[in-house]
Amino acid sequence: MIRNQILLLFCLTVFCSCYCYQDHLYLEDHYLDLAADDFPGEIDRLLDLSRNHPNPNLRARAHLHLARLYLHRNNPRPGYQEAIRELRAYLSRPPKIRPQERDHCLNQIALCTRILELSQMAKDMRRQLEIHSDLRSEWNTTLRQKDREIARLKQELSRLEEKIKKLDSLYFQIQKKKKKDR
Repeated sequence: MIRNQILLLFCLTVFCSCYCYQDHLYLEDHYLDLAADDFPGEIDRLLDLSRNHPNPNLRARAHLHLARLYLHRNNPRPGYQEAIRELRAYLSRPPKIRPQERDHCLNQIALCTRILELSQMAKDMRRQLEIHSDLRSEWNTTLRQKDREIARLKQELSRLEEKIKKLDSLYFQIQKKKKKDR
């Protein structure tokens, strides 16, 4: 009888402690309509829970909730690197995780990693595009200068051709006069 009472008291204590601490971790539905302004405060609160809460299960769940907040569509500053860190922390915690949930977390880590790789590639491509754009601008400037130079040379050539024609005409006239004078 005393053993049952002790067991019952222990179960009530565990239940109450879990219940008291559970109110700090909201259900998934709570985060669906979270406003953009509420993210920093909620992230700070969950970070504190994930580091300082005495219940290891709740700490682990806080890591999972943090990862979801970092990836949330309403988050004004999504953090893929932070989400990966939190998902890895969640997977490394002591509570048993169902295989489907583990696979889901591993898939999310893989997706976040790929997103980070693609965003880095996009940054590199933007940088390359800026370099090419600068080169193109320089080439266009050089081409315009060369076009002006070519136009100036054509004008000079046409003036020289005109002078050559005049000189040929003058030479022809001089030759004609020489023939007459002889």
